[in-house]
Amino acid sequence: MMIAIQELTQDQRRIIREAAGAPRSLPIRITDGCDSPHEAGEGFRWVTASGKPVYRPNAYRRAGGRAYYRPSTRCVEVGVEWLEQNI
Repeated sequence: MMIAIQELTQDQRRIIREAAGAPRSLPIRITDGCDSPHEAGEGFRWVTASGKPVYRPNAYRRAGGRAYYRPSTRCVEVGVEWLEQNI
């Protein structure tokens, strides 16, 4: 039995996020396996064209550089087998 994210109720999504200790705003990604809920991914950041981090993008821009924004990839990952057993 395969579970899609659209099939989860709001209460089930709340339980998954609470089990992971994650905030309510993070999306849920269902993976293969029996992994319990956990946070995965990285937060947002500014980088140079070569990938080095930029800690103060406005100052970097004033010095003549160009900083690139990389959006957050944080999410809650949970295994489909864990969902079938616990929810």
